[in-house]
Order: sequence, then C-alpha cells, then structure tokens
Amino acid sequence: MKSVIYLLDDAPYGSGKAYGLLDAAVLSLSGDKVTVGLDGGGKYLVLAYQDSEVLGMPNLSDIIYAYTR
Repeated sequence: MKSVIYLLDDAPYGSGKAYGLLDAAVLSLSGDKVTVGLDGGGKYLVLAYQDSEVLGMPNLSDIIYAYTR
C-alpha cells in the first residue's frame, strides 16, 4: 500500500484547484492511503452548509461529506 498526501492552500472557490484535488484524492483511494491537508484558504473547503449557488459552482463541502460517509 502506498500513501499519498495532497495539500490545498488556496480558497475552494475561484479556481479549479480544490475540485481537482478532490478528484485526484478520490481516484487515489483504490488501494492507497490518502491524506488531504488544508492550509490557508484551503481550510474553508470543510465548512459545512456552504452556499455556492451564487457562484454557479458545485458545493465542494457537500462532495467531501458524501465521500466520507
């Protein structure tokens, strides 16, 4: 088993970095230990009940909670 660490230090909205990180982390779950680190603006990724509708983007915190159930 390999281990993979992803680090997000940008805000979750305004660029595709957070969405790309989530996609990469999920793809790595097939047999690897995955750790996602959040620093700086990346910490906002895990805030529950975000309303990203006005931005026209998917709610990334909902995606995280769906993966962890």
